Amino acid sequence: MRSTSPMPVESFRLITTTPQAMARGWHPAPARQLVIVVSGAIAVEVSDGQTRRLDAGSMIFFEDVVGRGHVNRIVDDQAIMLAFLTVPEHWSPLPQVRKS
Repeated sequence: MRSTSPMPVESFRLITTTPQAMARGWHPAPARQLVIVVSGAIAVEVSDGQTRRLDAGSMIFFEDVVGRGHVNRIVDDQAIMLAFLTVPEHWSPLPQVRKS
């Protein structure tokens, strides 16, 4: 088994929404945060043109708190549940992994 060390989280929230109700247009993230897709699917395009499809179980780290940000794209019409974990300002998305 491999495990990260405990990571500090400033807040945790779950959001359930429809694809049509997701934020539209380019927007920065409200905070540095890990986003986990609990159910459903979304596509996210970032400012350099890369687009990623995120299905249930996918995780992405947003730190685009200034500038153009990112845009959400609809994948299908299924409800989406997302987990948002806001992390401290200097937290690194590449924690050391230790063997157990």
